[in-house]
Amino acid sequence: MTDADGDGVHTVTVDLAEGAFEYKYAVDGFAGQEDLIDDMVNGGTCAPITDYYSYANRQFNVNQDYTLEEESVQNGDFSNSGSWYTNTNWIISGGFAYSTGSSNFNYNGQIINNGSTLAGELYLVTYDIAALTQGSYQVSIGGTQGEIRNAIGTYTEVLRTDYGGAMSIIPLSNAIGGIDNVSAILISNVTSNTNDAYGSCSECLVGCMDPLAWNYDSLAGGDDGSCLYSSDCSNTIPTNLGVNWTTDTKASINWDNMNVGDCRVIKYFTRYRTGGSNS
Repeated sequence: MTDADGDGVHTVTVDLAEGAFEYKYAVDGFAGQEDLIDDMVNGGTCAPITDYYSYANRQFNVNQDYTLEEESVQNGDFSNSGSWYTNTNWIISGGFAYSTGSSNFNYNGQIINNGSTLAGELYLVTYDIAALTQGSYQVSIGGTQGEIRNAIGTYTEVLRTDYGGAMSIIPLSNAIGGIDNVSAILISNVTSNTNDAYGSCSECLVGCMDPLAWNYDSLAGGDDGSCLYSSDCSNTIPTNLGVNWTTDTKASINWDNMNVGDCRVIKYFTRYRTGGSNS
């Protein structure tokens, strides 16, 4: 882990294989490490890889948990098409396509789906590559391009669109191969369970951890850089002072919110006098 900006927060980014990933937090080469056994014995759920007496490890799905909606790109199975063009949702540009007599088509042009996608949304994109004899393929959806694929296989990617529009699969280096079972499904929700507090099943709360700041959060377990500090506000007098109602012993008054940026009101001193009196 590194602290490139010197703010005391150390971070690291790690590429992990798809699927379930087992982990735990540790420091100084495991000289200090979290013990979640008691949390699990007491009904916790954060460390499901456990025997409840000698070890307890966390686990999360690297693909995350998605809520899938309607399929935005359809008819990606070309097995029943007599020719490419009978599958009306798809067109081919800059090349040719022909049936191999199996469930896919060979082609060296860009295939485009007329189904529309939404701007700024996540999509789960899946497609098969078969009979690849040269080149590679790359999916593009709403202006966002996926990884370049140069081998036979089934590929799944999660991509966020830049704008609404069609999905296409682009041939690279004069690619010739078979594409089949293409789909793009809108993801409506992503659930992540990695917001963990070290050594606890509780959620890691972040906030201002400086007790000198006016928005100090005593419950925060991590500083999010949100601390604000009082400054010289030049004793600004409240503006738009008004009276809601009065009686012989009480009154309700109001004025503008005088908090601006890091200029925060600590207290007001109120002076009053009897009507008709100068003291």
